Amino acid sequence: MALNRLIYRAKLELSFLALRAPSSWQIEAPLIRNHKNFFSNISNDLLLRCPRPWTALDLGCGEVPHNLFSADHIMGVDLESSSDQIVKANLALESIPFPSSYFEVVTAFDFLEHVPRFVATGLSTANPFLLLIDQVWRVLKPGGIFLSITPCYPFSLVFDDPTHQNILTERTFSKYLSHPDPNKLPGAARYGLQSRFLLAYQAWSDYHLVNVMVKPIHC
Repeated sequence: MALNRLIYRAKLELSFLALRAPSSWQIEAPLIRNHKNFFSNISNDLLLRCPRPWTALDLGCGEVPHNLFSADHIMGVDLESSSDQIVKANLALESIPFPSSYFEVVTAFDFLEHVPRFVATGLSTANPFLLLIDQVWRVLKPGGIFLSITPCYPFSLVFDDPTHQNILTERTFSKYLSHPDPNKLPGAARYGLQSRFLLAYQAWSDYHLVNVMVKPIHC
């Protein structure tokens, strides 16, 4: 179902780019022209690093976890649990409730924009978004992938939903959350980020930015 929704969105992406993006902002990532091929390539790349069976985790999954890569075992995390497949947790405040190096795949569909960048309680401050990225790194096996599909700037729809707490751009992922050299720290390391993801894919599907970050095998 998730792939079907993405294919439907693809029919609208050119009009979204024309009508929603301000001319002053240069969009650098390409459009996804063929969603089936795009995600098939990601799956094939993962298979080279991580043989099946795969275990996947879907963050902010709602009532049914997404399983875009047909993982053999699928779990979800959300504010409420409607089945044994879903673990209840508030990921803006809590760690991902699974062991380290447990999953080949972690996904987040329309979720990252709801995770606050900054919170303050008394004299303490924290960055829940960066803490979540480090948690994803922790639960991924070496060679595993983190796929996120997120409404992003420069599209005005990003600001329409009042529950969107975290406005992201292409450069958030390429400059701050990853580095092309796994031996070097990404930009957000200066703010406490510990993970060292590689950005393997980045492309637009209508106003959603699709990012695939890889945890290197040797890390």
